[in-house]
Amino acid sequence: NEGIVGSNQQERREVGFRQYMLEHHPACRIWELNLHAKRDSEDAQMLDDFFRTHPTVKNGITFNSKAYVIGEYLQRHQKTDFNLMGYDLLKRNVDCLKAGSIFFLIAQQPTLQGFDGIKTLCDYLILKKEIARENFMPIDLLTKENIEYYYNK
Repeated sequence: NEGIVGSNQQERREVGFRQYMLEHHPACRIWELNLHAKRDSEDAQMLDDFFRTHPTVKNGITFNSKAYVIGEYLQRHQKTDFNLMGYDLLKRNVDCLKAGSIFFLIAQQPTLQGFDGIKTLCDYLILKKEIARENFMPIDLLTKENIEYYYNK
């Protein structure tokens, strides 16, 4: 049997987030929207409907790199009372972060992850070291105030 082995990071992020919220903020109500990211009119309609139905919701998170879908919607609708958090430093996400429609971006340091992955592989294959099954990596929380510093590291 052949197959592709991979991790579904988005799903794992969401599961971890929901577990954390259940343990630490059990009264918090979570709504889920499944945006398409390539069907602007459908996404806009879903967001219109959501914000009309839930006018008191002021915080949101995406578990993938498509936070800009919501960020650009917020800009088009001049909605400034919503705090959005997302992942990855795509140009469109960074543009939204600088404009203020994304409040935080989580950067996962892909260069460091790649370096540590290759180092661990070499340690295992060449040096015959026992390696840890899980390797935790640092993340950076980026805001419009610190994004320029991050790029200048």
